[in-house]
Amino acid sequence: MSEQWEFYPSRVDDQSASIYVNLSYRGGAPLVNAHDLAWLRVYFRHPRDDGLSSQEEFQTLCDIEDAIVDALANGNFIAHYVGRNTSGGCRDFYIYSDNGQTVSDVLSQAMVPFTDYQFDTDHRHEPDWSAYRDFLCPSPRDMQLIQNQHVIESLQESNDQLDILRNVSHWAYFTDASARKKFVSESHAIGFALHHEIDPDAKSNKWGAVVTREHAVDYSSLAEVTLALYDIATELGGDYDGWETPVISEANQALPPK
Repeated sequence: MSEQWEFYPSRVDDQSASIYVNLSYRGGAPLVNAHDLAWLRVYFRHPRDDGLSSQEEFQTLCDIEDAIVDALANGNFIAHYVGRNTSGGCRDFYIYSDNGQTVSDVLSQAMVPFTDYQFDTDHRHEPDWSAYRDFLCPSPRDMQLIQNQHVIESLQESNDQLDILRNVSHWAYFTDASARKKFVSESHAIGFALHHEIDPDAKSNKWGAVVTREHAVDYSSLAEVTLALYDIATELGGDYDGWETPVISEANQALPPK
């Protein structure tokens, strides 16, 4: 199975959280031969004020995760490391297995070299993989943030200056013209202008709208803009379908106007 690991921000118990999840299991979960959930909670020594991990502990936490992965790979049992949650000054690792007690013991052993860190480990019978499906896996709204990050990474490879304001186009599609009209109106109220409309044709029965606004394309700016449009489109029964921007680099910023 090819792995598909993704990060996204979240809120857990009304606190900032960062979730790292292997989405390659999403289509096949639950796996019938991995009916137990084991988990390991590692308590940070130097958490940030918001409860997330600090740069001071970054390398040690990476070493802990490597030790967990190695221990699971070398055991005589089924083990699927599906993700982790970071929040509240600790990091929780989630593993599905055919033997939760054995995996819990292995996780404890993996922590032996890390004498400065307190930890808890336990397991339970969870054949429906609810922790993975209902907690770790992103919602459709969270997936928009993940997709934003993918485009940002592509822009960074082209040396885009993400914080420079530029005109950005956004797409949304609806089942009828009335919903599209409402989307255009509501997006206009938050600063977007209609660029053009897309009517149904032989390839699609959707009613589309492309709206534009000038904004930066750093992560925070995009999260604010795209989630606002996502929410409007969703409330109208439509689909927000992403955004597009020209690459703005130092080189093309320096070019004289034509």
